[in-house]
Amino acid sequence: MKSSVSKTYEVTLTWDKPEWAEGYKVERALISEENVKASAYDTKKSVEVKTETIGKFETLCTTTVETYSDKTALFGKKYIYRVTAFKDSGSVCGPSSTSSVYISPSSDAESTALAVIKMIDNLPEPSAVSLDDKDKINAALDAYGALTDSEKSLVYNYDKLASDEQVLNDLVKKDNDKKAAKAVTDMISSLPDPITLKDEEAVNKARAAYDKLTDDQKALVENYDVLVKAMKTIDDLKKQAKDDLNGPTNPGQPNNPGQSSSQGNGSTRSSS
Repeated sequence: MKSSVSKTYEVTLTWDKPEWAEGYKVERALISEENVKASAYDTKKSVEVKTETIGKFETLCTTTVETYSDKTALFGKKYIYRVTAFKDSGSVCGPSSTSSVYISPSSDAESTALAVIKMIDNLPEPSAVSLDDKDKINAALDAYGALTDSEKSLVYNYDKLASDEQVLNDLVKKDNDKKAAKAVTDMISSLPDPITLKDEEAVNKARAAYDKLTDDQKALVENYDVLVKAMKTIDDLKKQAKDDLNGPTNPGQPNNPGQSSSQGNGSTRSSS
């Protein structure tokens, strides 16, 4: 099987027809290069070597002619194509023939964009992003931001970078929320038990720190009820202290101001 690449990154495959063939299944897989550790023959040390990995084959089409044009090839990628002949309504008879092709950049802009494309290719999938990937994602974002608009338009895997950035931002926010909530949680946990008036300043500081949190952060403070109880205790103690300082409002006032007292044992009658 032979393959050729046009300027528009159209890969054209041609192959010979077996006498018995009624049709062909055309498949494509991506070939990626990876650094792996291997033992050198002349040394006991391990060294970095390049190895090619063939991805999963996808069916591009079934056809009855001995040629096919793949118009979805991307520059900077290496593909392997597999054509399998069949007969009898699709039963595979084989054997399969394969051909590999590398789509080279055709301009300086594509070469510049390709460097960023490779950085993005090396990033984890969005579902696997962790805080440990922060530096790599930010480096790719910086590299992408340094491109011209025309170069940016050539970065065909930008959606992956954007998704990774969104996931990372969510992880960073959650991490910051946890740290902020923990700081307040620790302040509340450090309040003495029982609370006295001497602890009013510490209670007020914990309350002020809690009030500065966002709603999401406040929801993570699991001991907020302890703070509420401490604030109530301070209020009760201050009220009690004030009452003790002032004493009764009118010490000589009888219990029932509206009731007059009578002198003597008898009652006064009016004479007629």
